[in-house]
Amino acid sequence: MDEDIISKQNDNLLVKHDLTAWFTIFIVYNFVYANIKNEKPFDNEWIYYTLASLFGLCIHSLITSKLTLYLIKKIDIKKYNIKLALADAIKWSTVYIINNAIFTYFTEGNINYSEKWFKIFGGIILGYVLFDLLLYQHIYNINKTQPNNIKQPQNSINKTEFMVDAFKIVVGLFVGYYLNYGYVHTDYIHVVVSIEIGLIVYYLMVLNNIPTILL
Repeated sequence: MDEDIISKQNDNLLVKHDLTAWFTIFIVYNFVYANIKNEKPFDNEWIYYTLASLFGLCIHSLITSKLTLYLIKKIDIKKYNIKLALADAIKWSTVYIINNAIFTYFTEGNINYSEKWFKIFGGIILGYVLFDLLLYQHIYNINKTQPNNIKQPQNSINKTEFMVDAFKIVVGLFVGYYLNYGYVHTDYIHVVVSIEIGLIVYYLMVLNNIPTILL
């Protein structure tokens, strides 16, 4: 297991991959979701939401990722899944708080954190943490059962990383939607399908083709 993942949170490579991944996901998600809902894709709200989210990721890289590393060392956390849970909690709290502040300011004229926002996004973060604590190791270990002598195509998906991301998104959104609605809302299915398609596009078409200048 690569236990340097968290210690690399400030690396330009990781930041650029993070930004590229989520920008790709937002584009594909909005296109697919808008078509499911028979809505116009890429409207002003999408622009505000996407830019606000990417800005939140940048702020995390510059500021709160350092807090994560400090806490891990200060508390002397040994178990990797606990480190990962703490990292996700801080990262996505930063991203969602900044995203909502910018998004509501430009769309409503004031910064507003509604009860629905707390339930959905607080639930998503809780879902990520639960995934890290309870499921991450099991998903990761699946890769150890695969033969190591099979050469993978150059543009093939890293199945372990993809599965971790895919399952984490499913669990996070499930907890968020369930806390808000009290049941599996139909919109949850639409959102999950749209985001997962975006994730597949990123892993299949974008990740291995990021321009060398970004590396």
